[in-house]
Amino acid sequence: MRRGYKLEEVLAPVLQSSEENGEDFESSEVSGESEGSGVEFLPGTEGSSSSEEEEEEDEEAKEDDTSPWRSKNGEILWSPTHEEVLPFFPPPILTPGPTHMAIARISSPETAFDLFFTEDILQLILHFTNLQGRRTSKHWKDVSKEELRAYLGLLILAGMFKSQHESTKSLWNRETGVGRAIFAASMSQKRFIQINLALRFDDQLSRPERHKRDKMAPIIDLWSKWSTRLPKLFNPGRDICVDEQLVPFKGRCSFRQYMPSKPGKYGLKIWALSDVQTSYAWRLQVYTGKSDTTTRREINQGMRVVLELTDELEGHTVTTDNFFTSFPLAEELQKRRMALLGTLRSNKPELPPQLLNIKHREVLSSVFGFSHNKTAVSYVPKKGKNVLLLSTRHREPEVQESGKKKPQIILDYNKCKGAVDHLDQVCGTYSCRRQTRRWPMSLFYHMLDVSCYNAYVLFTAVDPSWNSAKNYRRRLFLEQVGRALVTPAMAKRKHLPRGPFAASLVLQAQGQVHGQEEEEEEEEEEEPQPGPSRKRKQCALCTQRRREAGSRGRRLRCILHLLKSSRRRAGGWTVITDFVDWCGRNNLLVNASKTKEMVVDFHKKPSITAPVSIQGLGIERVRTYKYLGVHLNNKLDWTDNTDSLYKRGQSRLYLLRRLGSFGVSRPLLRTFFETVVASVVSYAVVCWGGGCSERDKNRLNRLIKRAGSVCGCPLDPIEVVAEILSSY
Repeated sequence: MRRGYKLEEVLAPVLQSSEENGEDFESSEVSGESEGSGVEFLPGTEGSSSSEEEEEEDEEAKEDDTSPWRSKNGEILWSPTHEEVLPFFPPPILTPGPTHMAIARISSPETAFDLFFTEDILQLILHFTNLQGRRTSKHWKDVSKEELRAYLGLLILAGMFKSQHESTKSLWNRETGVGRAIFAASMSQKRFIQINLALRFDDQLSRPERHKRDKMAPIIDLWSKWSTRLPKLFNPGRDICVDEQLVPFKGRCSFRQYMPSKPGKYGLKIWALSDVQTSYAWRLQVYTGKSDTTTRREINQGMRVVLELTDELEGHTVTTDNFFTSFPLAEELQKRRMALLGTLRSNKPELPPQLLNIKHREVLSSVFGFSHNKTAVSYVPKKGKNVLLLSTRHREPEVQESGKKKPQIILDYNKCKGAVDHLDQVCGTYSCRRQTRRWPMSLFYHMLDVSCYNAYVLFTAVDPSWNSAKNYRRRLFLEQVGRALVTPAMAKRKHLPRGPFAASLVLQAQGQVHGQEEEEEEEEEEEPQPGPSRKRKQCALCTQRRREAGSRGRRLRCILHLLKSSRRRAGGWTVITDFVDWCGRNNLLVNASKTKEMVVDFHKKPSITAPVSIQGLGIERVRTYKYLGVHLNNKLDWTDNTDSLYKRGQSRLYLLRRLGSFGVSRPLLRTFFETVVASVVSYAVVCWGGGCSERDKNRLNRLIKRAGSVCGCPLDPIEVVAEILSSY
């Protein structure tokens, strides 16, 4: 049971405590007066303690901003300021550009290409190709050095014509006109296919034993000889780039890779190091997959690749993507006196949490982290995305003032990251790849593409003024290289090809077309008397060997002398070459693919004339040609032009009839006829009206008469229209 309290018992302790507090207050006042006598009291000093506390909090906040950041693994301390960062002094490098060995040996585009496919490389290909040919064919004829170089030249020319997806048969096709004469002039289609099928780079019988040790056994000897020449001919600049390439291939290969980000998707992966300024392929390494001896995934593969590719280099800045970039790689490159610039993955344990947390950060903001010799930056281009980069060359927090406010590290990375991708682009533009089921051939085509581009870089560096005013220098370079490679094979041909233009190219290579007009006149002999026999006749102008007669005229001539006589009579070759040279001197480009040739010959038996070539392309010979809307033909009459006008007038007359069926008034029908129908039928009538035949005039007049019946009024015939227009 609870006990009750009286009021006096409750108030007694409260009154007692208040009395004690009052005595203490009085004593404190007395003591304060005695101790503070003579000291002046300043107003506002009672708040000094709170201001001191605020200053201490600000100092603590500043200490927190400048305090070091510890990485996730606790091994690296990062500083948000660059005050304690050591300066970066780039070491000296060799003079960028071709080496002295390359400069001493380059005098033409062909010599620049020969630096990559040297004599020992050609002999290796010849040896194993002929060995394979003897094993597979009873009637095999050994491939000579000139034939092999012509084979390479045709591949380069096919790439220059952008015919990598065109069938081999169409390149030699003469019937449809899509073939190119230089292919038939260099070698036959059958011989090209024979070489292509027998092309080998090793002994196929000893390959299984060697394949156990090296997956690249079918081409390792050729690859080793070729790849070791790339660094010897060129010194890269300060900035270099390491990335991966993909050689498209969908056949059988034990180390074929799938890369969805590449255009080819499937193929052979190559680690590439190229110069940033020129995209010169300085060193290449084929990735052959995991080793057969182990099933574990390779650790620090990107680091190993970069260190192997940059071996023997010093003083350069290596640009990589997040597959290669790591902190151990940066330390190893610094030991070699090289810098690293690349993107980072967010799972690196060496990064501090301050660079990874972007939850409360603004868009386009940058946060830097500095160590003694490294700089990391975190950039937020858009909400929720964090871009991390590592650099051992940059030491200051430089940020772009306008625009997207990107850090200088990102701007430098964007300039250097696309060197290998640009190499893939330029090689794919004029690629000599052909469809094949053998992966060594795909790799061989890639070697040929890279060699052509590297040779172009070397030659333009040695001779910068070569066609400097033209924007298609590389195509001209490939054309000169291809022609130089096939010319010796054309000069040694014993039989002329069937096509007249291909035959003229062979004769030009043999030096028997131009400059022999006077000798031809001296060699002319009398016409032989025709006999009763119907045997094949001999050319009346040939004295060296028999050739098939190419004409049944008064004087039998072979194709060689037919080409000579036609060119001498027409004199067109000199005019064409002079015009092409004039265009080149005045920075004009002749579009040979759209240029047409029309031969006007009024003889009863027209003579055979060789077709014209411009820039290595055969000009299509046509019967009619449309010039400024007027159709011209090789008979110099206006039949084709009238047919075209009549068809166009018929289609317009249909519209006039439809308007008449809708009940449109006659003045409107007359206006529609004059603006739509008559403007087509009488187009350029001043030019062809006087020379038009009666048949063609009657066809057009019948069309005008039908239009007059629709309009309900007589219309002027085509003769009257021509006279009226010619009077102006």
